[in-house]
Amino acid sequence: MVTESFYLKADLERWLAPNIVRSDYKELMDALWEPLVEKGVSFVVRAPDDSKTILGVALCFDAYDEPECTITSKLTIVFEFLEYLEAPLRETKLPVGKGKILHCYMMATNENLSPADNVIVMNEMEREILNLGKRKGFTGIFTTNTSPLTQ
Repeated sequence: MVTESFYLKADLERWLAPNIVRSDYKELMDALWEPLVEKGVSFVVRAPDDSKTILGVALCFDAYDEPECTITSKLTIVFEFLEYLEAPLRETKLPVGKGKILHCYMMATNENLSPADNVIVMNEMEREILNLGKRKGFTGIFTTNTSPLTQ
């Protein structure tokens, strides 16, 4: 879902690195999957009906316990740009230390959702991230939203 959502819907990637391919996202997810599962702060949102279709996914880490991830694809351009924007905030505005800041790293939605349903699912995931952060004792949540539809 992350691959398809970002490949089909991601505006930032299209502007910064227009030749990104699906395998670039697969490489990223392959590198991050085990740490994501291990940390236990990521989740999916499923349809309430009997189908239990996955509608969205939020990939999160403790901002001070993120895994090292080497990316060799053109996604490097995107992540370097995001790091350029985010680093000054992390360094000067956020409390330092493990267990303080929940970093919502990526959020993706089912490719078959309408724009209106996409916004609804994103809002539900944002609400759950707030609840998750409170349950886990985080002081704050840090994320960068690059989608004009859900900003």
